[in-house]
Amino acid sequence: MRFPRELAAATTMNDKIYVCGGSNGNEDLDTVECFDPCMNCWFSMPSMKVVRKNLSVLAYDSAVYAIAGENDSTALSSMEVYREGAGE
Repeated sequence: MRFPRELAAATTMNDKIYVCGGSNGNEDLDTVECFDPCMNCWFSMPSMKVVRKNLSVLAYDSAVYAIAGENDSTALSSMEVYREGAGE
């Protein structure tokens, strides 16, 4: 990864690994990174709308879903969707 993080979540989609949210030890993160093993390179993706750690992520139907988690010790019940090719 380009940036160290803990308490993040990861999933795979279309032969790539997506790592979402977490914490860098000082602050909770809204960043998303993608690893492409064919290129052996990490890429920054569009950030999530909400910072999240201890979240769940899954890939389904060409989309990555970031689900629940917490920020600043507040439990989240919201969900975000990143659609490949849509850039959101």
